[in-house]
Amino acid sequence: MAATLETPMITVLHTPPFYELKMAIEAERRQPVIYYITVSQQNARNWSDVVSDCAVILNGIKLAEWPFNPSTTIAKHALWFGRIHPDKGLHLAIAAARTAGIPLHVAGGIADQKYFDKEIKPLLGDDIKLLGLLNHEQLSKEICQASACLITPCWEEPFGFVVAEAMACGTPIAGFKIGALPELIAPETGILVDFGDTDALAEALKNVTKLDRKYIHEYANEKFSFDKMMANYVRFMEEVADKKKNLKYAG
Repeated sequence: MAATLETPMITVLHTPPFYELKMAIEAERRQPVIYYITVSQQNARNWSDVVSDCAVILNGIKLAEWPFNPSTTIAKHALWFGRIHPDKGLHLAIAAARTAGIPLHVAGGIADQKYFDKEIKPLLGDDIKLLGLLNHEQLSKEICQASACLITPCWEEPFGFVVAEAMACGTPIAGFKIGALPELIAPETGILVDFGDTDALAEALKNVTKLDRKYIHEYANEKFSFDKMMANYVRFMEEVADKKKNLKYAG
């Protein structure tokens, strides 16, 4: 469809360059009115051999939907939340929490039953509490009450909404230095370790509880504002339209 348009078209790349998508983008690149945005510098680098001029606009969330818990009385357990799938690395989170001696709550639906049965079920015990798939109110409450959130992607995560949601609640992050996480998490908001190093992750999990939860919340408010994201998209579209004022549908 892009090939038939004279008006500018913007494509937002939310994933790494999977083969089929990469082939489609390579065909599109012959059109001078196609522009690209992605959601992190890391994903822009992943796409750089196909899209050399990809703009970056971080995702935003509606921060009011992820309330900050100012209480100094925080539970002694950590939280992992997301899809229970090999890509998300729950087995590594369980190993780290157990090494640290910190109970772990797990919130999320089973997206890969074979993975759950083979890799997760044998690891379960009294220190691992499966909460299932929670509604929004239940999940935000769990995040607020946790001492920390474990984020353990096993692939080049292009963004990671769980990072923004956890930090909006003021909850510190212990996770892997992979994908977009290093550009989303500051030293004051979390600790990242080399991928797969569950011993280092266990130490990080113990140490992040010392971080200032109010600062983490304020950092998230600045970095992941939905309004800021929308303003950046509008600005980008206005710049594109200004370049193509002579086209039929611009304006």
